[in-house]
Amino acid sequence: MIDWSNLVVGLQPLQPIEHMSSDNKAVERDCGVVKRLARSLEYDRRELSQEISRATQIESTGDAARLKQQQSVVAEAEMMIPFTEKKIKEAIAALEAKVAKGGPRVSEENQTKAAEVIAMAKSILEA
Repeated sequence: MIDWSNLVVGLQPLQPIEHMSSDNKAVERDCGVVKRLARSLEYDRRELSQEISRATQIESTGDAARLKQQQSVVAEAEMMIPFTEKKIKEAIAALEAKVAKGGPRVSEENQTKAAEVIAMAKSILEA
């Protein structure tokens, strides 16, 4: 007898549904969160360096009003970096906990992916 509960009917022939454990889904989701935050940190650092160079250019022109405004932009950009770093550290800890908690229920592929994402994020944090 055929087990129809594992089949999907659509435009393509019937295919078995891959049942992914909730631990695997959580690890994949958290990998995405860590990647997104790492990209955000890189962007924040790039933005800060651009704003600092812009402030230096304005300072050389001697425009005090624009310089004051640009300095506030630089200060705002500086505040974002520690906030994002804190979020990355929290996301890394959450990902490591989910991989450890999931144990054998987390696929080897997802464990490898998580380790790579964690290493990448830590290298960005240290840069």
